[in-house]
Amino acid sequence: MTSANVSTKLSTTKFLWTSNGLIVSYIDHEGSKETMDVCNYSELIESINSGGIPGISNTQIACAYAIVLAARSLDEYDNKYYSKLLKISLDIEAINKNDLSHIVKRMLTAGDEADGPSNGKDIVVKSMILEANRIQNEMTV
Repeated sequence: MTSANVSTKLSTTKFLWTSNGLIVSYIDHEGSKETMDVCNYSELIESINSGGIPGISNTQIACAYAIVLAARSLDEYDNKYYSKLLKISLDIEAINKNDLSHIVKRMLTAGDEADGPSNGKDIVVKSMILEANRIQNEMTV
């Protein structure tokens, strides 16, 4: 009888979307588990830029959720809502265009398909949350 040693590398960073925002839990450089509650997209981008969220797939997931946080934070009655969201999304894409352009496109497509002008900001945000969750599921399989 033979046995197979199957090992998989599990991500040490986990993302959980809640009604209040995003919870990111990770193992720090010293092996301690850390958790941060993120309610603002700029906090999440700062964490990515500082190396707090390492790895390409974790960065992609975090950027998808950052776009959701941006969409949620903007005033839906501002007639420049979509222009501002696009600008923020392009700034997020600029972190690493090669790794993020398809993520940003997916997130903006999800928002566009929600038809915010007719259905409102909440539907746009819900659609983007679903897309960010799909991206996370694809990256962690």
